[in-house]
Amino acid sequence: MKTIVLDKDTTGKLWVTYTQGSKVYVNRSLDSHQKWGTPFVLPVKGTSVSPDDISAVVAFDSQIGVTWSNQVDSAMYLATHKDGDSDNVWQESRTAIQGLKLADDHINLKALPAGDSSGKVFAAVKTSLDDLSNPNPNAPQIMLLVLGQDGEWTSYVFGRVGDHHSRPIMMLDEEHRELYMFATAPTGGGTIYYKQTGLDSISFPSGKGTPFIQSATDTHIDDATSTKQNLRSATGLAVLASDSESKYYLHNAVDLDGGVPPSSCTILGTANAETISGTSADDVICAGGGNDTLDGGTGTDTASYSASLTAVNASLATNSSTGEGSDTFLGVESLLGSSKADTLTGRRSHSQGVPDHPIPSLPEVDNGPASNPSGASLSFFAPMRPFS
Repeated sequence: MKTIVLDKDTTGKLWVTYTQGSKVYVNRSLDSHQKWGTPFVLPVKGTSVSPDDISAVVAFDSQIGVTWSNQVDSAMYLATHKDGDSDNVWQESRTAIQGLKLADDHINLKALPAGDSSGKVFAAVKTSLDDLSNPNPNAPQIMLLVLGQDGEWTSYVFGRVGDHHSRPIMMLDEEHRELYMFATAPTGGGTIYYKQTGLDSISFPSGKGTPFIQSATDTHIDDATSTKQNLRSATGLAVLASDSESKYYLHNAVDLDGGVPPSSCTILGTANAETISGTSADDVICAGGGNDTLDGGTGTDTASYSASLTAVNASLATNSSTGEGSDTFLGVESLLGSSKADTLTGRRSHSQGVPDHPIPSLPEVDNGPASNPSGASLSFFAPMRPFS
């Protein structure tokens, strides 16, 4: 048994799934959560798998859904059970994706409430296209699969073989209609990267993404994990990961008030790489997560990173910014940072008198808590207790 995953249906019954002996099993709680039935193989097609395959379970739309990889069939399947039906009554499995090397043992599932136009079930998965003898660096490596209200699956590329991503997870922010997806790069451990996209128009920028958990001393960070529940402002967003070499857990946590455009934004970018043009007025341009060009035009314009989930390093001296993508400035006269440990650098100007040195920001935080006299929200990459 490689993994075991649990969820609860609308009747209060718990369901688990796992693979063992090259078969996909499920089990359920009986009268109480302390008493369980006898595990059984899913009574649908496609459940004879390789020893490397895994399965996962998610509750949605008054059903329990089990998704599993099948590297024998080069496919990923979904089978569903209606809440209240006999335990052995399952709807026939449906193919989420199929093709040479499109299956692998990486699955993370989430769901939206019944009737949501963006879809029913969301699956962050990995392909095995990097295992080919001469892999194509532009082939999809990490994908998001979405089961729509019409019962059809749609796929989106998060990362490609050349990005060397692995171990993806994804979280849904229903309140702000945002999707956050995380993955390790390179394969085997390094940094946890993330990309963000709107739920109603899913599109991921190219490249590895923005670092979310990264450390100069813990250099093999891997296995990102988070809550199974969907997000909202009250919950915030937290991701935990571990480093198998340093034997530390690390985490990063952010609030989600920035999940909607800050009220100060006059122009808002998307998650794609793009040129964002200002007007003749004084604009506050809020870029997305792509590699953007921010062209303020005339007026006195501000590049704002107030909604950024990670620290930014922005400079008016070099007209550039890194952290939330890699941005270039044209006609930008001022900067607004995030609640993270930003580095903001001004430039000398006879009209503004901005000194050519770093603008004060929140203190850098490394390997433990720091004082935060400003009272601003502070998030950081924090090692936790060692693990074995």
